[in-house]
Amino acid sequence: MARSVLTLILAGGEGERLSILSQVRAKPGVPFGGKYRIIDFTLSNVVNSGLTDVGILTQYAPRSLIDHIGVERPWDLDRSRGGVTLLQPYLGRGRKRDWYRGTADAVLQNLDFIADRNPELVLVLAGDHVYKMDYRPFVALHRARDADLTVAVRTVPIEEANRLKTEFVSMVSHELRTPLTSIQGYAELLLEDERIAGEQRESLTLVKKNSGRLLGLINDLLDLSRMEAGRLDLHRTSLDLAHLIPEVAGTLRPLIEAKRQRLRLDLGDALPAVWADADRVTQILANLISNAHKYTLVEGSITVAARRDDGFVRVDVSDTGIGLSPEDQAQLFTKFFRAHDRSSQAGGGTGLGLVITRSLVELHGGRITVSSAAGRGSTFTFFLPVLEVSA
Repeated sequence: MARSVLTLILAGGEGERLSILSQVRAKPGVPFGGKYRIIDFTLSNVVNSGLTDVGILTQYAPRSLIDHIGVERPWDLDRSRGGVTLLQPYLGRGRKRDWYRGTADAVLQNLDFIADRNPELVLVLAGDHVYKMDYRPFVALHRARDADLTVAVRTVPIEEANRLKTEFVSMVSHELRTPLTSIQGYAELLLEDERIAGEQRESLTLVKKNSGRLLGLINDLLDLSRMEAGRLDLHRTSLDLAHLIPEVAGTLRPLIEAKRQRLRLDLGDALPAVWADADRVTQILANLISNAHKYTLVEGSITVAARRDDGFVRVDVSDTGIGLSPEDQAQLFTKFFRAHDRSSQAGGGTGLGLVITRSLVELHGGRITVSSAAGRGSTFTFFLPVLEVSA
């Protein structure tokens, strides 16, 4: 099998999560267990699988890794045929070359090396994973199935997969939020300049609007990742909904009035205080009232009502909007779900608002329900526990 398979090891990763360990060397070159490096696991797997033709694709801070690989003698790869070839990105004439921009691009930029070797198969491996594997059964399976591409994966517990996904979403969201906040801030600053008019003002207004939408999505993703990781803390206080509901409704009133919609508040008498996080309840109310506005047609009506219901305060947000089919209601609290009605699709949004709303209500020890029919409007009802005052 050795000469019929060319092995490409991707070893150019920066490994930012390793912090200072990868500050002056690529992640595969980080020392591991004394004299060894992380890439030694992959190289040992390769040699023990009978593979002797290897290309190592380097990029970020490669010197330490190159010095470690040396003349390939520790892995018995110092051969006249095959052995190890270091493949670094470079600028050249003819076909465009540049820094590798991911796995596929790294392989693409080395097609000439692959063509020169003319292998039957190409095996692409990561140089920064710690594991033990004999690649021969994997290659045999690929041949037996006459496949164009075979991918090897490792089964992990669903909890671990969810944890990794949550960490990734949180990391990416944090990285995106800072530059977007700057973009939105500078756009607002420029719009204050009265000398900017015409197409320039329209363009800046569009930048501000779209950066705001992206920030909304990022904030939703961050909230969701914190909830899934159990890291969202509530700062509970005695909260007066009779005061908070008009306040939240007031911030949305300009949007509601722009569509000539009617907003009615029915808060009952002597509404008891709830034990809740003011910011998070504001988020719940804003999501539900905003949805009611978004999916209610021009000159429709929205009602927010609140009543005591045993040990809870019950809040109903009702509208005369497009309503929801039974099929849509079944998936309403699913991440990224959007109702199939065309007018709802035009309303924008991330498909995360109701998922977050339900999670926030449940974190407070409450519950949320929906009652709706297509073309007849919707009523979202949530319950928050009353603040118990000991005698």
